[in-house]
Amino acid sequence: MNVISSPSPSSSLDLPHGLRIDLVDDIAVLETEWKTLFEEGTGFIFQHYDWVSAAYETYDAKNRPVILTGRSSGRLQFIIPMVLVSGIPAKLRWPGDSHTNIGCGLFSKEFLGNYTTGLITTIFEKLQKHMTGIVVLHLKNQPKILAGHPNPLLELPHQSSANPFYIMDLEDGLDSILDRGNGKRKRKQFRRQQRVAEELGGYELVIPKDPKEIEEIMTEFFTLKSARFAELGINDVFEDSATQQFLLRLAMKPEVNGNQLLRLFVLKVGGKMRAMYGGGILTDYCQSCINAVAYDDFAEESPGEMVMYLMVDHLIKTGFKKLDLGVGQERYKVSWCRNTQTIMDTVYPLSYAAIPFSQYLKSETRLKEVIKSNQMLWENFKKFRKLKSNI
Repeated sequence: MNVISSPSPSSSLDLPHGLRIDLVDDIAVLETEWKTLFEEGTGFIFQHYDWVSAAYETYDAKNRPVILTGRSSGRLQFIIPMVLVSGIPAKLRWPGDSHTNIGCGLFSKEFLGNYTTGLITTIFEKLQKHMTGIVVLHLKNQPKILAGHPNPLLELPHQSSANPFYIMDLEDGLDSILDRGNGKRKRKQFRRQQRVAEELGGYELVIPKDPKEIEEIMTEFFTLKSARFAELGINDVFEDSATQQFLLRLAMKPEVNGNQLLRLFVLKVGGKMRAMYGGGILTDYCQSCINAVAYDDFAEESPGEMVMYLMVDHLIKTGFKKLDLGVGQERYKVSWCRNTQTIMDTVYPLSYAAIPFSQYLKSETRLKEVIKSNQMLWENFKKFRKLKSNI
């Protein structure tokens, strides 16, 4: 453990409650306290100890863990898990990077309820003195509110993300959800999908538990995504072995106390996987992570829509109250979910030399937001991207 503050920071930093700030590079030493803090319910599946640990050991194995912790009277009050990615500039970001749909620190309810304005700024000013080189803090996809309180990290300079966050209330039932957007079309489409699927040998929604079956499904997922990204001219974010090991490890982890790192929902038609969705489970909240569609003889029937219909129906029947569809605007998300939340990105230079780089990152995000908020610009950009990939 590398301590970045004095044992009595309340005098040197004028922090409330004798708060002690530590910088930890070994997640294992925090396991018991981390899991206890997580049970307070102020985080998402992406802040679960096992999720972050898996990210450190696979996806971010080449990067340095940087875990900022705060204690008051010996009790852990918050954890801010990050990794330091070398480069010019070096970046401090969430473990898991783009696979972390929602990023935030893990805070106690006591800390959130008694938060003093200026504290986070003071802490990160202190952190600046312990970071060598050109470093930019880049914490993306942060919620504005945590457990009913303002997100303390948004005290730092921030801006809206280029992507909205889609979240669906399941408590009113399937009919209500369908009627929020094109309900008549969805029901008609589902009846047709059922007929065609029966002609091909029948259909089922599979939630695999057997490790061998999970591995087979994930292998097929990577193949499907690779083909789809190539077609669209998008960089394949799942192609490297570290990413695949990371997601496979998440999917292999069984449910514990109502929490599961990555549960797979697979549509099979005629015994073949036609579409799948994967989401983290926090008791009655499903938090989407991955999805894929097979472009085969059933593709014209929109298997992605069918697996969504079946998954939503299953979640409602099994007592789930919320489903998020992740970040990023897609037609199916707009069709199924009219409730979006603005999420925020923090870009903060940790040295004077990092200021130009942080300004560039902010401008890049603003440009993406402008393009994605204009339907014509966004469609033309996607066409250009696809054309460029085929040259």
